[in-house]
Order: sequence, then C-alpha cells, then structure tokens
Amino acid sequence: MRSSRANVYVDDPNREPGNKAIRVHYAYSGPENAPTLLLMHGNPSWSFLFREIIPIINAAGYRTVIFDYVGHGRSDKPSRPSDYTYDRQLEWNRQIISSIDAELGLGRVTLMGHDYGHPFGQRLITHYFQDRFDGFINANAGMNRGEVGLAERHIRWREFARRNPDVPIGAVICRNAIPQCPPEVEAGYDAPYPGPEYKASIRAFPEMVPEDTSWPEARANQIAWDYMTSQFTKPYMVIWEHWDVPDARKSRRDEYIEKIPGAYGSENPQIVSGHYSPEDNPEPVAAAVVRFLDDIYTPKPFVRVLFEDFAAGIDGFSCGGMSCSYDPAEQAVQLRGGEEAASSLVQSDAMDLSGATELKVAFRYLPDGMAAGDTVLVELWDGEIYRTILTLTRAAEPGQPDFFNRAPDYGYVRIASDVAPFSKEAKIRIRTKASSPQGGIHLRDIGIFVR
Repeated sequence: MRSSRANVYVDDPNREPGNKAIRVHYAYSGPENAPTLLLMHGNPSWSFLFREIIPIINAAGYRTVIFDYVGHGRSDKPSRPSDYTYDRQLEWNRQIISSIDAELGLGRVTLMGHDYGHPFGQRLITHYFQDRFDGFINANAGMNRGEVGLAERHIRWREFARRNPDVPIGAVICRNAIPQCPPEVEAGYDAPYPGPEYKASIRAFPEMVPEDTSWPEARANQIAWDYMTSQFTKPYMVIWEHWDVPDARKSRRDEYIEKIPGAYGSENPQIVSGHYSPEDNPEPVAAAVVRFLDDIYTPKPFVRVLFEDFAAGIDGFSCGGMSCSYDPAEQAVQLRGGEEAASSLVQSDAMDLSGATELKVAFRYLPDGMAAGDTVLVELWDGEIYRTILTLTRAAEPGQPDFFNRAPDYGYVRIASDVAPFSKEAKIRIRTKASSPQGGIHLRDIGIFVR
C-alpha cells in the first residue's frame, strides 16, 4: 500500500500569472489504482484532522488524497490577510486539484468536504468539475447564501479572530471536541503555526462568510446551491454531528436531504460528536464513508422502488389505529403514540423482495411531544410476522441518539436478506410508542430502495 507526501505549486496573486510561487502540501495513501477519496478540510483545521479516518478508509480498499489550503497546515502562508479571499481560495483549490490529478492520475474520485471544505467543494463542482466527481460527502457544513444572516456562534468566532492575531488554533479545535482532545493532539494542530504572522488565513476565513444576499459570495453560493439541487444527481451524503445540531424547527441537514437529489436514501448519519467528528469519533465517520464509497463503486447499485411524499395526502400507505391521520397544516402523516403503539402507517401494496439481497428504508419526520425513552419503530412484514428492523429512541437530552422534539430528523435503516427474511409479500410499517397519547411524529415522506 503506497503512501507519500508531495508538493504542488499555485500562483502568487501579487505576481505575474503563471508564476507558481506558492507551495502547497498534499499527501496520498492506499492502493494506487483504487477509487480515490479527496478530502478537503475547513478552518481553523488542516489535513491533520483526517489522520484517524484515513487508515480505515485505506484498509477498505480506497486511496485517499489530502491537501492543505494556502495559509494552512504544511502549505505556504502569505502573511497579509488581504491575500486571502473566497474567490482566491477557490482558484487556488482549482489549481491544486488539477495539479494533483495531473501528477497522480486520480481516476475515479469522490469528494469529501468538512466545514469550509463543503462550500468550496460544491462551488468547485459547479464551476469547474461538473463531471469529475462520482459523489460528494458533506461533513457538517452549511452553504451560506446570505438569506438568514450569520449565526451567533460564527459572529463570536469572527470577533475572537479579529481580537486575537495569534489565534490558539489547537485550543479552538479541541475546546469544541467531545471529549476534549489530549495535549499532544492540540499541539499537533498548532505545529505548523509558530507565530501570528503565520495565521493570516485563519483570521481571514471568518470574514468570507456572507452577512446578507448582497455579498458577491452569497450570490456565488446561491449559484452553486441551485446547481447542486437541480443538476447534481450523483450520490450525496451528509455526515452531521449530534452536538452540533440546534433544537430548532429548521435544520441544514434536513434541507440537504430534502433538496439535493442524490442525498435521499443515503445513510446521512448523525455522529455522536461535536463539530470536528473525524477528530471526536473517527470510527463511525470512517465506517459511514466506506459504506458510501462501497455503494458508489459496487457493480450493482440500489434501485428506488417506492417514494411517497405526504405533502398532499396519504398515498401508497394506509393508516392503522385511531391515532394515525393526515395533518394538512404540517403536510405530513401524524402518528400519535400510547404505550401499546396502536397507531401505525402501513404500506398498501406488497413488494416482491424474494430476489433482493439488501433493503434500505429512509424517511423524514418531525418528532413532537416525545418523552425520553419513547420510540419510533420501522417494521418489515416477512409473510408471517412484522419484524422490527429499526428502533429510534428519544434521548434524554440533545446531543444523544436518536432524536429530539421539534427538530426535523431523518430515519434510515439498511438490512440484508440474511438478517430478516425477504418475502414476495413484503410491506413496511412505521409506528410510534410514546408514554403520552400526545407524543408522536409527523412523517413527511418515505423511500424504499433494494438491490
């Protein structure tokens, strides 16, 4: 298994075009001719963030490529904050990817972007590489289009970076880690930055996020968003973090799953971690990435056999019990609980799964009034009995599996035929079990996929 570090060079914008004066560090590992995962970091992190997930991905048979943005990690660091703009970083990243591709011959590539790596990645796909990537992984990042302003957390971070030229990079990352990382890891994040003159890019990045729709960055991000939601049909997965999700009605994760064509039906996991999930909890992150890559590069993909959007009513399913009804205000099916979980939503027509080897069920839902320990159940009729294939449990507090009230969520289960028998008369049933008759969910849609 090959592993190496190397450099490519990009233009210094203060000199003549084509000068290739700025050195950019990159590294690669894994089987040489295997499909490749290209990983893009955020701010204030650098490619050190991915060190724990890379060996797992390589061991699964995939090559990985990482690089450090100009101003980050082991790459050169122009010392003036004015050297760093959104468009300039985007152009540098275009040059970097093109140069690495020319040197390594990347072949089949999937892109993964954490934090700023997500908007950079989506804009690179939109403007430069529409046919280059086989899939995209959004590792917990927004695509700020200026329509909702800045999050309070980002405003605090931006003000902190303005007041502290010598930004304590390792401390910032590790204070957001759950659990907090040990001193040697914090020192690892700090290592490429011996003083404040090396941190101009770290301070410049928070200034790039658009405050409103008048910003050029907002308009450019909107163009990328429009492309990704209308024309990007390749596989797309969202990796989100439990401790990074607000208990709020709107959810960026839910928006991606709903709007981007290739996202619905992907695993889209929520990892028990903070913002830096590859640091906090690398094993489940890497495992989800490997499953996603396996699905992209397997000879036999999943096929969607059913999708029901309940925005206009119940279709393709039937209510069972008095506590199942259609709620036109929510444009969803309302399933209320009770200890016996009597209310349910059952697929109307049976499916012939006798020739299938795997089944996936995905659904978007809004929990409401659920107490700690209350559950949402997904069951499969195998011709004789309903078998429970997924149990989602209301957590005691935010940040724990599986969901919390009034926050849009996504249910997903994947099961093989050797775990639960697949019959010619298979049906899916969803029901809730709640301690209060008022506890339950609004089910927005459901999709079923087989191979």
